[in-house]
Amino acid sequence: MTAGTSSKLPSLAVIIPCFNNAETLAEALDSALAQDYPDFEVHVCDNGSTDGSREMIASYSSPLLKPALHRNTVPRTDNWNRAYTAGANADYLVTLHADDRLAPGALRAIGRAAMRHPALIHGRFRQITYEGDPIPGRRFGWSYSNSGEAFRELLLLNNMVAMPGATIRTDVFFRAGRWDPAWQYLQDMELWWRCGELGEVAFVADMLGDHRAYKHPQALHRHAEEHLRWTTRKLRTAPTRRLRQAAADGLNAYLERLEAEVDALPEIAASLVDPVRAARAALTKAPGTRVDALRRQRLLRIRAASRSAIANIFGRLSPWQAPSR
Repeated sequence: MTAGTSSKLPSLAVIIPCFNNAETLAEALDSALAQDYPDFEVHVCDNGSTDGSREMIASYSSPLLKPALHRNTVPRTDNWNRAYTAGANADYLVTLHADDRLAPGALRAIGRAAMRHPALIHGRFRQITYEGDPIPGRRFGWSYSNSGEAFRELLLLNNMVAMPGATIRTDVFFRAGRWDPAWQYLQDMELWWRCGELGEVAFVADMLGDHRAYKHPQALHRHAEEHLRWTTRKLRTAPTRRLRQAAADGLNAYLERLEAEVDALPEIAASLVDPVRAARAALTKAPGTRVDALRRQRLLRIRAASRSAIANIFGRLSPWQAPSR
């Protein structure tokens, strides 16, 4: 869809890649199918599950559900790509992991934001334990938009684009090169990075969904190793000093959180010795780090929200800034 060509609410495809998620899949499917948006489909792409996920998907009779029950198991990112390709007839692709949940009204909030035709949309989310209990935490509460260096700086300080409800304009997904198979756990941040150069990135203050913690702590090791490698690479290759500084600040803050988190997990801590050492070595050659990357990110987001509020005062209220009804 070309920006500015239509005032009609865009069509949405909720994309649910799945592999052995029988314990949580019904919650994800039910939260998607219960949405009250006028034009959407739900594409669930099973990656050769053996735990009953396929049978669970087959038990649903909703015409909104478009299942793809693959018998072959491919690498995680390859399954994501075939899942998103299946929904390519929609204007926007809405991300929902098979262990997460969409909030009621999430698609309406996304649809309002999409009327401005941004490249990427994300919003507030809630962290939950694997069992589904809420994890206390502060979430940013004001809508804003940015792009390019401003968006990338926020991303490097800390990934604030939550997967439940993260929405990519379909043409941007393909122009950006789809999910990069070089990454199995950081493919999201890598794609958000590329989206920041292809158009506006809109944050909506509406609650879009619940993000579930890993069931097995071993997954933390795989995610952390890629996170350290990705951020260290950006520290070396980011195109501006401002972004290299943000990479240094974000990497330093992530190392501190990670080391505290794995302190009680000696096996995971042992497996991360080399990646942590490499990241620390990279920091010694980087710009000096500033304290509290999360606080700096919040201040930058407040500035962006303030600029959006000023635009509103002067009569340029965009659909994604409109209050929920």
